Formats: sequence, structure tokens, C-alpha cells
Amino acid sequence: LSDLNHITETIDEHIGMPQPSLGNAPSLERHHSIGKMSESHPLAPLSNLDLRKLSFIFLVLVSVAVQLMYKFSQKSGGGYEYNTMSSMAITELVKFLMACYAQRSIFKEKCGDLSVRQFLEKSVEEIKLHSENSGFLKVYIFLGISYAVGNQMVFKIMHVADPGILSLIKSTAPMLVAAMNFLIYRKTQTVPQMQCVILLLCGLIAVTNPPCDAKANTYTFFSFALMGSNTLLSAVNSVINANALKELKMSMPMQNMVLYMIGFAANLVFYWFTSSSEGFFHGFGSVSVWVLIFLNATNGLAINAVYKYGDAVLKTFSQPLCSALLVGLSWAFFGMYMDRIKFQGAVTVVITTYMYIQSPKA
Repeated sequence: LSDLNHITETIDEHIGMPQPSLGNAPSLERHHSIGKMSESHPLAPLSNLDLRKLSFIFLVLVSVAVQLMYKFSQKSGGGYEYNTMSSMAITELVKFLMACYAQRSIFKEKCGDLSVRQFLEKSVEEIKLHSENSGFLKVYIFLGISYAVGNQMVFKIMHVADPGILSLIKSTAPMLVAAMNFLIYRKTQTVPQMQCVILLLCGLIAVTNPPCDAKANTYTFFSFALMGSNTLLSAVNSVINANALKELKMSMPMQNMVLYMIGFAANLVFYWFTSSSEGFFHGFGSVSVWVLIFLNATNGLAINAVYKYGDAVLKTFSQPLCSALLVGLSWAFFGMYMDRIKFQGAVTVVITTYMYIQSPKA
């Protein structure tokens, strides 16, 4: 035993950790050091700030991929071979199935394995319970229809305006969301957050600024009214959805199930009233169409994750950041015009977005 104690003491002198002799109780200092090691273990639970950052990064990556797939899924002459309303209906259905899978995992932890019928019965029971207590069903009926209308407004806008002017008008979204959070829910923004919003607008204006030698486009009052209405509707949806996800005592997958089912029904109604002689799945033979549907579905789940762990203003920062990133990607792969003003604007958007993520909440 004396030889063994001598060996352990020699090893501890080299590694810098005092070791008690055999037979003695472990020191509190050693337990304290072990506790610190366990707290910094890489498998330790993620903090809310980490989830906020990860959900935002995931949303940006998915959004960039979605917008690239929009270009790849177009016909050679422009436009889309498939019906946009049927594609949105399928997207909402895919998102609904994803939310069902997530909710089933929650039920499995509480009640064990459930059949499809048991899962549906338990889901309906929980929805009725929360609807009676908070009336959330009315909120999600409004959101489901509103999102469907907003998506179709974007397709209409592309017939009367170009993406550049639409992006410029949508650059007011962070300011609108911050204002509506204050007016509707009395949620304030910190001074650094408001400074980031102002800097973001300046950077986005530079990114969307057309070349000096380009001819100025003129738009009718109807065009500006449609784009302004779409931006305002998007801001209202962002504020209401973010508040519902945080305030309602209901799991996020269950809330998503309700929202996406209503959205699926709304898009089906739009398709039935506006469809031509073409079938529901006309033009869906291309793989790129289904990739776009999957990315759109994933994008919806990423947005709700940002609402859950961040806020509505943080979500609105994803689109400007995507715009800045897409400027570089379009310049590299599609020959888009790039100058120093656009480059400086893109850098401003990226840095301002990072500053907003790091800023403390009000």
C-alpha cells in the first residue's frame, strides 16, 4: 500500500491534481472539480441562447436553399410548370405529417406506444381542452387562412413587380414587427436592438439598390398597394404566431398540427376555385419540384423554432440575411451584377444580424 500511495502521489504531481491517500475520504475540492467538468461536458443540455442561434442558422440555410430551388424548378422560359396552389397544399400536408411525428414522440414518452386511432383521439381531446381554455383555435384559423393568402399574393406580385422592389419594401418588416409587438402585446425592444433594425434597413437598401446605369422602373399604385399589404400581412402573422407559440400552454408540434391542417384546407379551397383543366399533380414529375416542397416544409418548421426560442423580430432578420447571401451566390453562379455598394450592404446585413442575435432581450 505504501508503494501504491507513492506511485499515485508521483502521478498527481505531474498532472497537477492532489490525490488523497488510500483509505481517506475524497476531498471536496476534487468533487468540485469533477462537477465543473460535468457542467462543461459537450453533451450537456443546450441553453436557450444556443437554441436561439441554432434555430436561426438552420432557418437561414433552409431559406437560401428554398430560394435557389425556386430558380432551378422554373421552366427555361420562366414561370412554373406546376400549379402553385396545389404545391402549397402538398407543402402544408407534409408539414402536418412532420408535426404529427413530433407530437407522437411526445405522447410516446408519456403514455407509451399509441395506435393511429388512439393518437388522433388524444390529439383531438387535447385540442378541444386548450381551445375551451384559451380559444387558440380561432387564432390558428386566422393564421392558416392568412398565410395561404399571403403566399398567393407573392405569386401575384411577381406579375406586376420584380423581386428587387419587393425585397426593398419588405425591408421594413423588422420595424413593423417591433412596432406591432409594442402596440398589440406591449413588448418593448432594447436600444441596441432598435439600432440593429435601423442599420439593417440601411444595409438592405444598399443590397437591393439597382445599378446606376439601369433604367428606372415605374409601378402603379396597385403594385405598391399589393406589396405593402403583403408586407403588413406578413408582419401581423409573424407577431401573432410568435406570441401564440410562446404564450399558449401547448406543445409546439400540436400547435403546428392545427396550423398546417388549416393551411392545407385553405390552399385546397383556393385550388378548387381557381384551378384550370390541368390536374392537381400536373408538372410534378420533376424531382426538383418535390425537393422544393420538402424544403418549404422544413422551412416552416424552422420558422416556428425561431418563434419558440427567439422572437418575431429575429425571424424577420432571416430574409435580409438570406438576401445578402444570395447576392454573393448569384454573383458567383448566375452572373449577377455586383459592385462595392452591394458588397458593403451585404456585409452590413450579416454583421447587423449577428449583433441582433447577441443583443440581450428587453
